[in-house]
Amino acid sequence: MPSTDWEDMVMSAEIGLPQRADGRRLVVDIHAHVRQLILDGTLPPGSTVAQAELARTLGVSRTPLREAFRMLQEEGLLETAPNQRARVSDIDVAYVDQVYGARILLESLGIALTLPELDAERLSEMRAHLERMAELAEAGDWRSWQQAHHDFHAVHSTRVGGQVRQIMSSLAEHCQRYITQNRVHEAQTLDVAHREHTKLLEALESGDQSTAVESIARHLARTVLTTMAHAAPEYEPVGVRTALRMVLGTSQG
Repeated sequence: MPSTDWEDMVMSAEIGLPQRADGRRLVVDIHAHVRQLILDGTLPPGSTVAQAELARTLGVSRTPLREAFRMLQEEGLLETAPNQRARVSDIDVAYVDQVYGARILLESLGIALTLPELDAERLSEMRAHLERMAELAEAGDWRSWQQAHHDFHAVHSTRVGGQVRQIMSSLAEHCQRYITQNRVHEAQTLDVAHREHTKLLEALESGDQSTAVESIARHLARTVLTTMAHAAPEYEPVGVRTALRMVLGTSQG
């Protein structure tokens, strides 16, 4: 994708940070703000990000901005070179394949560990998120749907904590860039997703671990395989298919 000027891309985005006296807190705020612009596609892969322009737009000095850029570079979201503008990292389909393979394994584990502790209150919370997702899909509010979707899935992995949970969250966020950039037939895709989410919730409500694990594995696989088929039809998703066989059994998937 050709490089594009940063200001053209964020002109319509809501820019602005709370003014903080704490320099470290300001770095964290800037990092979170620019990170979100990258993850939600406002700054798409390949676009350039000029520190001077961004500092002026956000109303901050370049010192905390440089530190925030360093953090984004460590996450693999930005690429920098001496005397050049920072550039939003491209998304490698092979990386997405491996990440979704890892997600299938980790999310399946999360459900297996969490299901015994899912009480009526938590299941009701999931049902509310599911209904909210349906409303947002009907309204065509993709960004709000993504947040409700995140909240829905977060409930069935609450037994997973610490660094493992952070890894799961980070993997999901990074790959959302790929799904957002390449989403196709959005209304139809959200309709399929709703049916998959409903099947998952019903399995959790009935305490059926086998069906719940199969549901999350197939849901994740279908999401990324559909996107890959549109964006990179020549790519063979070995990572996803291997993880699916590991979860479902060698004869399935």
